[in-house]
Amino acid sequence: MAQWPNGRVVTDGLPPLVALVCGLVLVAVRAPGGVGGFFNPGVFARRDAGQYLSIARHGYQMRFDCHRAPHTVLAHVHVCGNVTWFPGYPLLIRVVSVTGLRLAVAGLLIAWVFWYLALLMVWLLTAPAPERPRTAWNTATRWLCLLLAAFFPGMIYFAAVFPLSMAVFGMLACCYWSARSPNLPLAALAGVLAGSAYLTTVAVIPGLAIAALVATDRRARIAMCLAAAGVVGGVLAVLAYAQVAVGHWNAYFITEHAEYHLGVHDPAATVINRYESLLPLPASMAGRAAAEQGLLVALVLALVLAGFVACVRAGLEPADIVLAVAVPGLWLIPYFGGGHVAIYRAEALLVILVPLLRRLPVWVLVLPVAAAIWVAAAMAPAFFSNGLV
Repeated sequence: MAQWPNGRVVTDGLPPLVALVCGLVLVAVRAPGGVGGFFNPGVFARRDAGQYLSIARHGYQMRFDCHRAPHTVLAHVHVCGNVTWFPGYPLLIRVVSVTGLRLAVAGLLIAWVFWYLALLMVWLLTAPAPERPRTAWNTATRWLCLLLAAFFPGMIYFAAVFPLSMAVFGMLACCYWSARSPNLPLAALAGVLAGSAYLTTVAVIPGLAIAALVATDRRARIAMCLAAAGVVGGVLAVLAYAQVAVGHWNAYFITEHAEYHLGVHDPAATVINRYESLLPLPASMAGRAAAEQGLLVALVLALVLAGFVACVRAGLEPADIVLAVAVPGLWLIPYFGGGHVAIYRAEALLVILVPLLRRLPVWVLVLPVAAAIWVAAAMAPAFFSNGLV
């Protein structure tokens, strides 16, 4: 098993566990029925979670000319099924369910494990480089970054039966096991996990490619290339699975366009429309929570610019390049796609930006952490009540 730097398994593994527990406690007190409802896996299986459980149970299914609402028409053809969702996470649920666990329990367990591992990656990526001394300032900033990651906008999807925590871990692990602590097999595996879990994880590929071009460490360059290849391989594996399961390698794209009208849109226009809709704040609980999250994301993105400048002044590390290039793409991809995309869900993937904030002063990070807790507390009941898609 790969060791963390200096073999600090316990000291590096404990802080992310504390952050995970803090996140789960917030979710528990906001769950239907309070803490008692927290122990019901069905509470965490809302909306698209049913599709992931369907794939885990039956595999991919796709039918044409089925009875659907008029907005699902593509060239006068009705399409339905579960091929709009990537199968990496649900197939892993199927594997774990062999132990006898119910599918919902297995899905929840996997999501929480990957959430912990994602927080672990944040903790490791916010550590000072080996040649830099550790200070009390570094430690306080790392803890605030870790808490921001634990309560990051959209964190409820990390706690639910969804693949977002798996996708986030895959992207951060690609960065860590290539740019910070090169490990060729683990970098490639992380890429496959990311690519098979969520399409927008391809945003990490340009960052890995650019960092590989400027890296001086040959092993790190190879690891970055393998990580990028792993993401591509994960996506290709999804397309191959669709071809085998339903006879259409492009089934995902067919249904995304038919069901959600995804295509190529002007991102500037969709961004403007998105943020114009946030003010004044909607009256409904779910709408208000999603709007507050959007405003918080705008604040955090502004902080990332300041954090990146601080990283440049202190000396850019390869991991900074990977994340700095990946974040804009990850943020813009849903706006390019347009259609009926749950932007607030996609925003959860932006948690990979947190390591770029590690050089900001402690006092700067206090406000976004407090705001993140506020928004997370509002988003959780909106999710549980099916107010969010």
